Amino acid sequence: MVFHTNKFYFIKKIHDLFYNKLIKYSTYFIALSELDKQKFMKIGIPEKKIEIIPNFINIKEFRMKSNRTSFLKKYGLNPKNKTILCLGRIHKSKGLQYVVEAVKDLDVNLIIAGRDVGFVDVLKRKISDLKIGGRVKIIGEVSSKNRLKCYANCDIFILFSQWEGFGIVMIEAMAAGLPVIVSDRGPLPTIVKDGKNGLVAKFPDVRSLKEKISMLIRDKKLYDKIKLNEKRFVKRFDTEKVVKRIEELYGKAVKG
Repeated sequence: MVFHTNKFYFIKKIHDLFYNKLIKYSTYFIALSELDKQKFMKIGIPEKKIEIIPNFINIKEFRMKSNRTSFLKKYGLNPKNKTILCLGRIHKSKGLQYVVEAVKDLDVNLIIAGRDVGFVDVLKRKISDLKIGGRVKIIGEVSSKNRLKCYANCDIFILFSQWEGFGIVMIEAMAAGLPVIVSDRGPLPTIVKDGKNGLVAKFPDVRSLKEKISMLIRDKKLYDKIKLNEKRFVKRFDTEKVVKRIEELYGKAVKG
């Protein structure tokens, strides 16, 4: 694990010192992304000890049938509009305030799902001030089953975070067939290649995000291309493949 933020600087220093103590006793370190690998190396872990092995999901679980009309009507949304999904903790660092601004003048729905960690009231006030409450719905924390329904019945997924350790929801969205738009922060742009398996917007640039959303709405060829590329790309994150890599690494460590 890498302690990503500099906000709690003293705690981070203790964290890094702890890792330095572990280095000489460890055969391998698993990094979730290239960015994590670089951070490991900065605190003194030799490159030869680092293996990049990402988080994993059960891809089959996200191939759920859509019931779009009834799903959107449940939340008072127009089924004729493209629907954007943001799923995760409702926190300032997730950039939801910028997503809300970006959709203000676009003819789209926006569903925000997730547990509130002290930001939902701010977000609700912003939605009210922008007068877009008819198209933007905060539905709160969802169960595992309803999480899958959200993916199955939306059209675009946005993860516009200031920072992510990995962004597993982005991989889930890809598995569900939703073209993704991510910020250019943390490991997100190392996983999503702009124009290929998703789109990357500059954080916290609302105009950049709005342009990326507009591209997916207006350009069906691009939308379909990204959807197809994601389907191929996401296979590398399937549980069986990733667990096999972890088992192989443990096997190498045991053999020395």
